[in-house]
Amino acid sequence: MYYFGTTENIHMEIRSILDAMVLAMGLTPGLLVAFTARLEYGLPIPVAILLGIVAAKLGSKWLMAPVR
Repeated sequence: MYYFGTTENIHMEIRSILDAMVLAMGLTPGLLVAFTARLEYGLPIPVAILLGIVAAKLGSKWLMAPVR
């Protein structure tokens, strides 16, 4: 594969791939928290979704901490 771009473009490409990977890894604990909150504790669906979003955001932030 030939890539016609500057080094800066390649770094941006790698950075966007890493961001997507971290987002996916952050969503996994978020989904687990949401399902657990709903199934185990019987929380309403909107509350479980909000807890899942918070867990996904924190998971992504903690995973990116060593990189930044």
